[in-house]
Amino acid sequence: MASLVKSQTCGAQMRWAGFIVTIPLLILIFFRPIAALTRLSGSSELYSHVMVVPLLSAYLIWIRRNQFVCVERLSLGIEAGIGLIAGCGGVICLWLASAQFSLVNDDYLFFAMISFVSFMVAAGFYFGGKENTPVLLFPLCTLFLMVPLPSVVTHSFTVFLQHGSAEVAYLLIKLTGTPIARDGLTFMLPGLSVTVAEECSGIRSTMVLLITSLVGGYMFLTQTSHRAALLFSVLPIAIMRNGLRILTISWLTVHVDRESINGPVHKHGGPPFFILSLLPLFGLLLWFRKRENRVRALAGKVDRGINAPQTVTIR
Repeated sequence: MASLVKSQTCGAQMRWAGFIVTIPLLILIFFRPIAALTRLSGSSELYSHVMVVPLLSAYLIWIRRNQFVCVERLSLGIEAGIGLIAGCGGVICLWLASAQFSLVNDDYLFFAMISFVSFMVAAGFYFGGKENTPVLLFPLCTLFLMVPLPSVVTHSFTVFLQHGSAEVAYLLIKLTGTPIARDGLTFMLPGLSVTVAEECSGIRSTMVLLITSLVGGYMFLTQTSHRAALLFSVLPIAIMRNGLRILTISWLTVHVDRESINGPVHKHGGPPFFILSLLPLFGLLLWFRKRENRVRALAGKVDRGINAPQTVTIR
């Protein structure tokens, strides 16, 4: 028995040692795109979160450490195989795209970081063992949040948020009774013309809201349907937040102070409205959690009723 425990402990140490060696090796191979991503995270508000993602992934693994099982033999599971294929595919796509097109920085980093993260995920699955894949799946996949979106995706997402926010803002302004005429993304109000620009899309705060919903759903919810509903609630919440901010700026400018259009609500109102958007998200998360707790409590009562000893009185 002692020799078996010693063998398993030694095997686990060897696996962790292999993973620890693999990480700096991959970083060395992909040093150039990682350095470019580091510079991008320091200069772009949209990607200011990417350097925190590895710490988040490590934390999510740490809080589930008691769920790991000891695996004596390593085997290449399907998840690790998919990771390797994706990594190799990313390298090939990067090489082909670089040879045929002049890539902008985000597109180059997309292919490079997809490849890097895929190899990292594959290494995690391989050294962790396929028995631990359910525990490692989400924490390792959060590393894909480091990958910059292609420029066409970023632009399309920004335009979607911009137009959605304009629609909501127009309806909200009309509900206040303020006279308004509209020409596309431009609103004409009494003494004021407002254009909903791409900067009004709130794409950065929407990305943070998206990450918050993913992590919150993973940590506090168990049902896939609840996690999906929480994730899909992000876009409506983000669009409503943007529309409410446009309404606030417009209403204050028309009815209170003409200088409100250049005031703090316009220039520095992002963080307060982001905090405001967390309220419905956390409210939905809390409601789902309470619902799951009620279901578990009811299931426990049913199990206790089934397993309770039956008492029969013979007359």
